[in-house]
Amino acid sequence: MKLNQTFKNIKRLQHIVTVFVRHGFSQVVEEAGLDRLIKNRESINNKEKLSVPVRLRMCFEELGTTFVKLGQMLSIRPDLIPRDFVDEFVKLQDKVPPIDMLDIRRQIERELDTSLENVYPEFDEKCIGAASIAQVHRATLADGREVVVKVRRVGIANTIETDLSILFILANLLDRYFISMAVINPVAIVDEFARTIHEEMDFIHEAQNIKRFRDNFAESETVVIPDVVWEFTGKRVLTMQYLDGVPLNDVKTLKENGCDLKKLANIGVETFFKMVFEDGFFHGDIHGGNILVLADDKIGMIDFGLAGRLDDRLLEEIASLFIALVMRDFRAMSRSYLRMTILKRDSISPEALARDLQRIIEPIMGLELSKIDSSELMLNLAGIAQKHRLQVPQELLLLFRAIISLEAIGRELDPEFDAIAAASKFAKNVVIDRYRPERLLVDLVGVLRDLADLGRDMPSQLSGVLRQAESGNLGIDVKIREKETVKLFKREIWRITFAILTAGGAITLGMTQGSDSFGISGLIGVTTFLSGVSGLGYLVLSGRRE
Repeated sequence: MKLNQTFKNIKRLQHIVTVFVRHGFSQVVEEAGLDRLIKNRESINNKEKLSVPVRLRMCFEELGTTFVKLGQMLSIRPDLIPRDFVDEFVKLQDKVPPIDMLDIRRQIERELDTSLENVYPEFDEKCIGAASIAQVHRATLADGREVVVKVRRVGIANTIETDLSILFILANLLDRYFISMAVINPVAIVDEFARTIHEEMDFIHEAQNIKRFRDNFAESETVVIPDVVWEFTGKRVLTMQYLDGVPLNDVKTLKENGCDLKKLANIGVETFFKMVFEDGFFHGDIHGGNILVLADDKIGMIDFGLAGRLDDRLLEEIASLFIALVMRDFRAMSRSYLRMTILKRDSISPEALARDLQRIIEPIMGLELSKIDSSELMLNLAGIAQKHRLQVPQELLLLFRAIISLEAIGRELDPEFDAIAAASKFAKNVVIDRYRPERLLVDLVGVLRDLADLGRDMPSQLSGVLRQAESGNLGIDVKIREKETVKLFKREIWRITFAILTAGGAITLGMTQGSDSFGISGLIGVTTFLSGVSGLGYLVLSGRRE
């Protein structure tokens, strides 16, 4: 690292530490060994009257883009942080004043290697949207196409990289000096955040997202995805088709235009759950400003920097979760939830998890689905994950947040809006598809392939086990606390060992036959092998005593 960059990092770290101290976190700073960096120990006057979440949110706002983005990411991680922090971080706004047109011009010309006028004969200097990473302008190409141009702020990449390096330092300090942070794993959080914000800063990544969404909705008669102008798109500049529409959250204008609000709500929810359950690729920043109502009650979508990706396994579990929710089957929900999450401790009780799920769902059992507050439900589900030390995949939490936003939009358009019912309809199709004969055949082929791999690997593995057994070094490391279980384990361990060796040997012998088919000679060989090894096992077991 260059000397001047190191100096900048130290100055920035000193500023960060000072801000935290001013907002009443001096004890944390001192325990982390950073008190020597404090420039000013003056605290805000009313810090005693403000809660910790409020003061931390104020710190993030004062520290700028990177910390605001971090807080926004944490606002969808109620499996990691307490609910009061989540509620406070939701308030973080990514709004900044627009940057000077001269900087916009320089950034465009640097990225596209030509003058602004050569690309955009008409360019509106007044931005139509400004955020901490980029701002957006309307323009016209030489061929007359109307476009929007998204331009990354000058210097923002360096600022974020500096802050990320400091966040990694702080995360390691928290992990080292605060044992209670081990459950949260601050280093992993910063690592995940760094990946997300790097993707958001790279407009090529967003352009690829747009292309995938556009392909997925190529046959749609109700949804329009803007086309990317690839020749004028790079890491710092994104040029795409302009969509002329009214934001979905501008209900007053929609009513004045005579739009069918209930129909729009239905189109919106159908569109979103198609993304989730049919495409496995969904818009990760759903809100009323990113959905436009176009002519003929069509909707257009914009701002694709954040997208969720669901693999087949996670998608099937999500579908099962929604169906179990509709059926009020708590045990099924518990099983699906466990399969979707990552354990952060040695064991968990599915029964206890099912009871907690029942506790939050029973109060809504008598309600119509349209009356259920799915936002509260999703947050409670994530809260249960925190209680049971379950880490929820980021994609699932992104989905939860999108559903929360979707419901807020839908209820404003239609008081009878029913997001859960719409989700369950798509979810049923996923489950039905799961058991199609063709799909089961594919699964069977996968199982057979895994068995073939096992058969190829087993000779060398079995040989290693036999060598260890011969040398007296074969052992099984198992933690068992109950005395009766220990006695049973002692009686049965040799029987289990020989059963494993016998089965492994049978498969190995069968696969070493010369022909493509198993053949009579293979059957005779396996039978002989099983008889010999089983007989040996029986003799050894008969000779053992407690």
